Amino acid sequence: MKNEIQITESSQDVIRGPSNPMISNGTLLKVEEVARILRLKPETVRAMARRGDLPAIKLGRVWRFRRSSISELLED
Repeated sequence: MKNEIQITESSQDVIRGPSNPMISNGTLLKVEEVARILRLKPETVRAMARRGDLPAIKLGRVWRFRRSSISELLED
């Protein structure tokens, strides 16, 4: 069973990021940033990435998340 993710106004503000035109939806987020957005512990985010519950990319030993993918997840 997949974890339910609660969307709050503050989550939406964080996922949008700064209003800087140089920052695109292709920006990669760190585990800690995704954990803050989703209000989860970083280890929970890592576990969800390993299981495939969160769309993620593993670069070496670290997980990265596309801002656009997390934003789409929150919209669903």
